[in-house]
Amino acid sequence: MTRSKFDLTVFVPFLLNRAGSTVAARFSALLKKHGIDITTWRLLASVYQTGHMRIGEIADFTSIELWTVSRVLTKLEKDGLLVRTREGGDARAVTVTLTETGIKLIEEIIPQARKFEVIPLEGFSPEETKQLRTLLARLYKNVAEWETAGAS
Repeated sequence: MTRSKFDLTVFVPFLLNRAGSTVAARFSALLKKHGIDITTWRLLASVYQTGHMRIGEIADFTSIELWTVSRVLTKLEKDGLLVRTREGGDARAVTVTLTETGIKLIEEIIPQARKFEVIPLEGFSPEETKQLRTLLARLYKNVAEWETAGAS
């Protein structure tokens, strides 16, 4: 039986997953020491970056399913890391803001988190780093548009 030539070493989905999984596994170990996981980090760090976000904005920005965002928010609110505030009379319009405890947690993690960007980019020139960021943003945009269009 002859197999078609298929080289995983150049297959972009494989390469992205391999790099992302490796970094995520190591980053998860750091986050575990702080009592959170990657999903929680992404959510808290996103709200930290912007100051406040609506629940739908968090889901869109982080690419975390809305129901997962809602479930995690409930736990984080109980843990005292954030507050949810209803806007006006619209029960669906909820803004999320970090508490002082949530801000302190993220600010404690950020310096340690930076190495998870530095190490993978070791040996890259500033121009290559900038180009990689641009290409990854473009790749994400393509995938997001593909998902929106319902392509399989």
